[in-house]
Amino acid sequence: MRPYICLSPDCRTPGDDCPGRHKWTGHILYNHWKIWKFPLGCGKTYESAEEAKDHILSTHPEVSDPVILVNMGESPKPTTVVSFCPLCNEQVSSLREYARDVGRHQKDLALFALPKIQGDNNSENMEVEHATQRRENAVDRDDESSDDVSKELNSGRHD
Repeated sequence: MRPYICLSPDCRTPGDDCPGRHKWTGHILYNHWKIWKFPLGCGKTYESAEEAKDHILSTHPEVSDPVILVNMGESPKPTTVVSFCPLCNEQVSSLREYARDVGRHQKDLALFALPKIQGDNNSENMEVEHATQRRENAVDRDDESSDDVSKELNSGRHD
């Protein structure tokens, strides 16, 4: 089961599933957890490249190629920045909390989508319950391994 997909509206690979929460969190970190600052001293910060480009076009008409400035102004968003879960709209205070909250929602949705198998006797029902529990445990093990990403983020390493 691969419940983790990118929910960013500007993702270049929308709908691609990640093999685990660790890879999914890495995808978010390296592709979407960014901010854009106008490099010529405005002091403004933007959540998307499009917003930064719009600012340059509307406020600095003397700039001949705004895309170059947008690219120059791109930088990683601090891992402790406040954000919101796109599924429940709850505030999260770090990338780690974002990954846990959104990841939990995606895992719950994936488990909910699994078909329920009705058996005629108790042994079949027990077998189905054990299989479901094994799937949940596999996803939980993957969630626990994502702590490695958190440790890496907190140490400042991004290999």
